[in-house]
Amino acid sequence: FGGSAGLSTITIPTSVTSIGTKAFFNAAALSSVVFKGKAPTVGADAFKGVAADATASRASNLTGYGIDGATFNGLIVDQDGSDFFFADDEAGGLVVSGCAVDPCAAALVVPSVVGGLPVTAIASAAFQNQVSITSLVFTSGGTLASIGDEAFSGATGLKIIVIPSSVLTIGNSTFQETGSLASVTFLGNAPTVGTDAFKGVKDGARAYITLNLTGYPKAGLLYNGLIITTPSNKITPAKVLPKVAKTAITLTTSVKVPGAGKLVQTMTSKAGRRVTTQCTAKVTATSARAYTLTCKVGKAGRAALRKAALTLTSTISFTPTGGTKASKVQVVKLKRVR
Repeated sequence: FGGSAGLSTITIPTSVTSIGTKAFFNAAALSSVVFKGKAPTVGADAFKGVAADATASRASNLTGYGIDGATFNGLIVDQDGSDFFFADDEAGGLVVSGCAVDPCAAALVVPSVVGGLPVTAIASAAFQNQVSITSLVFTSGGTLASIGDEAFSGATGLKIIVIPSSVLTIGNSTFQETGSLASVTFLGNAPTVGTDAFKGVKDGARAYITLNLTGYPKAGLLYNGLIITTPSNKITPAKVLPKVAKTAITLTTSVKVPGAGKLVQTMTSKAGRRVTTQCTAKVTATSARAYTLTCKVGKAGRAALRKAALTLTSTISFTPTGGTKASKVQVVKLKRVR
């Protein structure tokens, strides 16, 4: 199909597992490619020279394409809309009006763009009483501005929501009587929230925010019935494990973190008033789990250990995304090793 000047849209069926080199090269009008199956193997320059901002649309459950907004062989990834019903917002965008399949999927991912059109709103009562939904994520980078009245009311299985920064309004009774809802993460400044929007959520439900956001009360106070919570900086480091070799000293430490953020470990030694940094290790945490820091002391530190025992101070700091830094200190004593 290289050079097919009139080709504007194409649907790739589930049976296709590979697309050859330059298959759609310079098909300049091609703006929409709909994939019905998992990502095929794609040859070099297969979609080079297609229309600017051409999209690769697929159902949310298909793998190999990356997240919405990513690129797949030069095409911008979005959803094909097969999971949802949509209405025209009369301004060039789409309004999600419900699930295309009843019941809805448990892990609901609302797209930011479908077929090149932005998703701008969730209609009133769109997912009302959809008890199958357990988690709700809106794809980042979109223009979703409003979530309508009673949009998720009675969705009693819903436990987790992530509200994107683009959302400006949440309607009346939007999440009312969602008795399992315990976690609402707001990625932007405080939206306008309607009456009883979060009435009847789980006791102790929390609104997670980062410190740079505005319009929310202080941590521990209520925001529309949700307890404001800022990112935890509590870490649990295990004992530092040293390994002495002929030319270096390797120190490893396992550290449990509560969520995303930056981990930094600094090993220092002291001689009189002089403090020397022997090594530094850094890790970017993406979720709540244990990470391993590996700090390598070089030749100078190894040479010092040949002459005498060496005492190191390990300082591990963790700065959660949008939160404040906390540190833990350990003293590591190394016996002299020639």
